[in-house]
Amino acid sequence: MSYEAFTDDETIEYYEYHTQSSALSLVSRRLNDTSIPPNTINLRNGRLVLLPPRTIIKSGLYITDEAQNLQSASNILGNTSILKFPKLYRVFERHGMGYMVMEYIPGRHLNVDGEEEVDWLVGKVEEVVKYFWGLGKGEILGAIGGGRCRGYWWSSDFPKFEDREGLEEWFLKRLPAHGRQYLRMNRVDMVLCHMDLVSRNILIVEGEDGEKEVAIVDWESAGWFPRMFEVARLDMVVSSRRGLQTASGDHNVISSEKEMRFERKLLEKLKGMLDVEEIEMIEGVMRAWEGV
Repeated sequence: MSYEAFTDDETIEYYEYHTQSSALSLVSRRLNDTSIPPNTINLRNGRLVLLPPRTIIKSGLYITDEAQNLQSASNILGNTSILKFPKLYRVFERHGMGYMVMEYIPGRHLNVDGEEEVDWLVGKVEEVVKYFWGLGKGEILGAIGGGRCRGYWWSSDFPKFEDREGLEEWFLKRLPAHGRQYLRMNRVDMVLCHMDLVSRNILIVEGEDGEKEVAIVDWESAGWFPRMFEVARLDMVVSSRRGLQTASGDHNVISSEKEMRFERKLLEKLKGMLDVEEIEMIEGVMRAWEGV
C-alpha cells in the first residue's frame, strides 16, 4: 500500500474511515510506542492516520499553512544531518478542509526511566536550536512558509507580518503601557524558530547500530522570529504545567514527570543562550500571548 497509488479522493476516504470511533482503537494500537502515541491521534489542528508502511495523513483547517511551513523547513534544512523531520509528499483541500500526506518517522518519545536520556535529549535539542539560531538574521520574518502565523498564541487574528514595525505593534497593542518599555523588536535578529519544542514534538530515532538521532515534528508554528520567542513559548508551557498532578505509570500523559523534567531543563539551557536584553523582553511577549 502506498500513498502514490491513492487519488486525493481515495486519500480522504481512507482518512475518514480510520478516524471513525470504531477504527481509532485499532489505529492507536498500531501506532503504540512509535512516533505517534495514542494521545496524539486527536490533535489541536486535526488527526493523524497511518497509511502503512511509512506515511501519515493529517487533516485540519490550517493544514495548507502547515504544509507550506514543512516544505520551507525541508528547503532550509535539507542538507543538514543534525536532525530528522518529515518529508512532505502531498497537500490538497476539499470543502475548506486541508489534507497533508507526509513521511512517518518511526521514533519514540523519552524513556520513562533514567535521567541520562533526558540529559542526552536536552543536549541534542540545544545543538539543534543553536543551528536554527545561526540561520536567518535578515529582515524576513513571520511564518517560514510565508503564510499566517499559526498556534493558539496567535489566535486572536493569526497575523501575517510584513516588517518589524508590524510585529512590534502587534505586541504593543496587547500590553498595558507599563509593560511596553522593554519590548523593542528592532534590537533583535530574526532567526529560525520551531515555536513548539515540547516533548511530544521531539522523537528519538534509533538506528540498527544503536545510534540515536533526534527528529522534530509539527512545524505548524515555525517561523523567522526573535530568539526569545522560542524561549517564551517554552516558558509558557513549563509555567502552565507547574503544580499539575503527574500520572504515575501513564506513558501517554503529556504532563508526566519525565516530560516536565525535559522541558524545564531545556528551558534553562535556552535561557542561558540569551542576552540580558532578550531575557527582559520575554515577560512582555508572554503576557501578550497569554492575553490572546
